Amino acid sequence: MLEIWQRQALARPLQRSRTRTHGLGHWKEEIRRLAAERLAAETLLVALLSRFDGDDASTRATINDAFDHATRFLEDRTFDASESAGPEELAHSLRVIEELRVATLGPREESKQENSLGA
Repeated sequence: MLEIWQRQALARPLQRSRTRTHGLGHWKEEIRRLAAERLAAETLLVALLSRFDGDDASTRATINDAFDHATRFLEDRTFDASESAGPEELAHSLRVIEELRVATLGPREESKQENSLGA
């Protein structure tokens, strides 16, 4: 059921843009609106996830699993003939997920171990 919601969310921006044929000013406004929506969603997600006990290993694992699930979903989409987003948009989405993971959970454990060794 979550996958259906995800597919609808990915298709929504394309559906909006297909129904409008406006000038450059409209598209600039659409880009600003989408950027504001993204910022709001990212901020809400990080704020919500930071409310959980970050010291509880089980909670951290659950949150990490959710980020992994989102990543796998988008990676699977890159192999589909997606009509809602091209390869560049999907690659950018994967970067955003990783940025949100770091903002929520901090750097990955491998990075922490490398940094502690001075690498």
